[in-house]
Amino acid sequence: MAGAADPMMLFPTGTTFTPYSIARNVSDSPLTITPTVWWMEGAAGPLRSASANQLAAYETRSLDVTSLLSQAHLLSETRTFNGSFNLVFRRQLETGGPAHEFWQRRPDEHIMFLR
Repeated sequence: MAGAADPMMLFPTGTTFTPYSIARNVSDSPLTITPTVWWMEGAAGPLRSASANQLAAYETRSLDVTSLLSQAHLLSETRTFNGSFNLVFRRQLETGGPAHEFWQRRPDEHIMFLR
């Protein structure tokens, strides 16, 4: 979730959600990940790809989710986004390796382990 809480959710007044995402490359080879942002807008589920990120072997990095939402045109100087979204990552490993696995702990917290 991102932005102000819906009053129907009964969070205290002024509650806002700030999403974050962490990616970890657990392989011994460099890795490129390309995030795609999915969200609901009316009855449609649009998506937009964001810039690729390079991860060195065994690197763990906190990704700038605000920047990813801006690249998806959900945030700007004139637009705010209040709602749920999903981040999906496409990976490209420099050498062959096993698939990646995703672990979602809470709707606003995505932790991904890449192999």
